[in-house]
Amino acid sequence: MFQAATGASSNPDPKEAVREAWAKASATRSNPRIVLVAGTVGYDLAVLHAALVEALGDTPFMGGTSHSGVMTDEGFFGEDGRALALFAIADDSGDYGIGQAPLGASPREAARQAVLAALIDADCEGQLPAAVWMITSPGGEEAVVQGIADAIGPDVPLVGGSAADNSLGGHWRQFVRGGVLENHVCVAVLFPSGAVSTSFHSGYDATAQHGAITRAEGRTVFEIDGRPATQVYNQWLEGSLDSVLAEGGGVLLAKSNLHPLGRFIREVEGVPYYVLSHPERAHADGSMSLFTDVTAGDTMVCMTGTVVNLVARAANVVRSALTNAGLRPTDAKGALIIFCGGCLMTVRDQIDEVHVNLKVALEGVPFMTTFTFGEQGRIAEVGNRHGNLMIATLMFTG
Repeated sequence: MFQAATGASSNPDPKEAVREAWAKASATRSNPRIVLVAGTVGYDLAVLHAALVEALGDTPFMGGTSHSGVMTDEGFFGEDGRALALFAIADDSGDYGIGQAPLGASPREAARQAVLAALIDADCEGQLPAAVWMITSPGGEEAVVQGIADAIGPDVPLVGGSAADNSLGGHWRQFVRGGVLENHVCVAVLFPSGAVSTSFHSGYDATAQHGAITRAEGRTVFEIDGRPATQVYNQWLEGSLDSVLAEGGGVLLAKSNLHPLGRFIREVEGVPYYVLSHPERAHADGSMSLFTDVTAGDTMVCMTGTVVNLVARAANVVRSALTNAGLRPTDAKGALIIFCGGCLMTVRDQIDEVHVNLKVALEGVPFMTTFTFGEQGRIAEVGNRHGNLMIATLMFTG
């Protein structure tokens, strides 16, 4: 029978944080088969990792760094940017495996190899898991999603996030039992004894402002409708970027958190569905860097959001995962939630309200939330995608 338990701590001593979190997360009726981890770079990660190895014994674990804090059914943890959360799965009738690979020159091939290794680790080689849980580094996520599909096809639900740090300084890491990793893709293939359901949404609405990308390369947009991208975006934002552009460019994150760019994907039950791209930096040549890949011909819509909508969205995504499977909260056994770190920056003063909403939606079910710098999830009838400023849920059911 599938069981999940969580534990978390913001103790300033990483060894004590592990001890406190593990004391709660290991309180299942049988030994956990796998532990999924979220921690922050406020800790010495080498010390944190060594403490995890000692505390968990032979139990395999996988995780990554979370922006500023973590959240479980107990609450939000993030004292001075230090926090640790554990999601322990006990399931005698299920199978679980972990694989990892350095992103290197080919993130796509790295992801394929990581999944194949995870299937071997689960003793399920050649089989299709119910779902894949993924942690990687910001950059190349679209290729990682493709690589996972290369290994197991496009129909297995994927939920995951790009590891984050507390300052956008590139200090994000992944970790497995073998060590703390940099620029890796780590996957857990999940064959639970019960079922799973997923959901992937944003908390933003489309505005009337839109345009076609006419020149782009990778994650840089040079032109929209034949004009410098930053000029067009500034016009859509009614001049709120004037000071940044006057200085020859700069970081846009704070100014774009509530106004990302969206690409229309499809309508879901009559509602337009967008995958979001977060503008990261304006450049002196008029180009603009994003946290997703884009191509010439993509139509970008200026989206808009409010703190109120973002506070409510996580619980709505959880409800959507239940509704998609025709379930009630009492059918859920545990939930893993990916919540954009940029959204956390925006709603940080209301994070306790976010937690209360999740508790109400899940009716006390154990859950763990990681705050990421890139989100991956599955869109119904479309497939697995990478986006920004989004929320993804993986629900375990009976």
